[in-house]
Amino acid sequence: MQGCLSLVIAPLKIALIQTNPLVGDFAGTLQQIQKQLHQAHNCGCVLVVFPELALCGAPLFDLPSSPAFLAAHDRALQDFLTLTTRFPRMVCVIGGLDCASDQEAEILNAAFVVENGVIQSLVHKGRLALDSVFRCQGLSCALILGEDPALLRAEARSKACLPGETSPDLLIHIAARPWYAGLRQEREQAFATLCRTCETPLVYVGQAGGQGRQVYDGHSLVMDRTGAIRACAAGFAADLLIADFPEPVAPQSCLPAVPEEGIADLEAALVCGLKDYVCKSGFSSVVLGLSGGIDSALTAALACKALGPDKVLGVALPSPYTSELSIQDAKQLADNLGCRFAIIPIEPAMRTYADLLAPHFAGLPEDTSEQNIQARIRGNILMALANKERRLLLSTGNKSELAVGYCTLYGDMCGSLAVLADVFKTEVYRLSHWINREREIIPASTIERPPTAELKPDQCDQDDLPPYGTLDQILRLYVEKSLPVESIAVALKVELALVRDVARRVRLNEYKREQAAPGIQVSKRPFGPDRRMPSPCGFLE
Repeated sequence: MQGCLSLVIAPLKIALIQTNPLVGDFAGTLQQIQKQLHQAHNCGCVLVVFPELALCGAPLFDLPSSPAFLAAHDRALQDFLTLTTRFPRMVCVIGGLDCASDQEAEILNAAFVVENGVIQSLVHKGRLALDSVFRCQGLSCALILGEDPALLRAEARSKACLPGETSPDLLIHIAARPWYAGLRQEREQAFATLCRTCETPLVYVGQAGGQGRQVYDGHSLVMDRTGAIRACAAGFAADLLIADFPEPVAPQSCLPAVPEEGIADLEAALVCGLKDYVCKSGFSSVVLGLSGGIDSALTAALACKALGPDKVLGVALPSPYTSELSIQDAKQLADNLGCRFAIIPIEPAMRTYADLLAPHFAGLPEDTSEQNIQARIRGNILMALANKERRLLLSTGNKSELAVGYCTLYGDMCGSLAVLADVFKTEVYRLSHWINREREIIPASTIERPPTAELKPDQCDQDDLPPYGTLDQILRLYVEKSLPVESIAVALKVELALVRDVARRVRLNEYKREQAAPGIQVSKRPFGPDRRMPSPCGFLE
């Protein structure tokens, strides 16, 4: 089976326009689209491809239930059609909503094929590509909308890809799928299988940038009929990639040349998610507590990379239990990063709380109540600084702590964004070493010493928790894979009682996670809207 490439007389230039939209900002989006169309036109492109939902941005959640939003979307679509009349020789593929479908009151995710102000073809999400073929400069182009692995497998099995049938000259795939660790490899393998099975090259254009909890990686690409990547756009940022078709170019790898697979993309995703969350929320600077520990150190390093050191304020809030080394490490980190640094001791506030509560605590033993007061004093001070200086407060807790409730509501959980909420503690260490790969940014002593909350004398995390290496293995299987506790114990060769205790902690602390700051999602199963559990819950495994 062969395509129709032999009929093509001259190469065709394609523009892959990888956008980073703000959901619902139709005016800003159209302004960017106009610039991008001019760039594509100046490069001689005759086919321009935008991502899924590029007109309105993703994710939409319940926005399509608003008549005002739908009306604004329709006006934006009409403005886009008018805009394309300035470039009458270009065919544009763009994602948006079909608000006038045949099914009454149903709003459908759609892709529009537009030429000189006229919609030449309309494709709804979920349709096979061979049911949605259009022509451009003599090429037959089949359009796939949405990055659904099941749909891609169906494409590879479809009758039009069987021997003896005619394939299109080009597959065009547009998507807006949130990134998670491993997605890029899964996507490229699925595309390669599709291209080899159909003996057809492919153009993929994906959304990039952060939007709320979610991050989109972009990495738009051109793949030939053998499954080799011929060109690739930037990751986690808006980009414009010009590709000649069917002129061959030297293959290039889009995979990061790093010693630890995926760590560079993980860092890039967190930096992108943090930057876009802050900036798209209308802020430009952040504040966070610097305890001298590894979580706050990594969060500060990511914030400085995302926003610039001048936009980051780190605050040490020592108590009588805080070691001198912790304060030194926090200051050294700030010096290494070049960000602002302040020290505000909390002992005076602790004494005030102790005096206020003394009549009510009389005769009761000291416990975590006093420890939590320290965390809440810190949270109050950081929130005050955030309000006064119009900064967003970053929460610094990790996924391991959040899973088992090793965190304090209205204390260290305070914040507008929990940067590491979907990053296990063991990954925090991997990322910290990665940050330090060229020079020491996070002090070595911060990484090497045992983690501690320093809320009481000689406190250590491992006094209350299993070793993080073991804990994270259990949590991956229990939270992300939903395996039974018995199976986890067998698989990891650990005591069943330990796994049951971790599961119990996860279940009991659902109420904390319901009140936590939103976190940047970088896994298939983050806490939050994608993993909803009843609280309280009486089910015991």
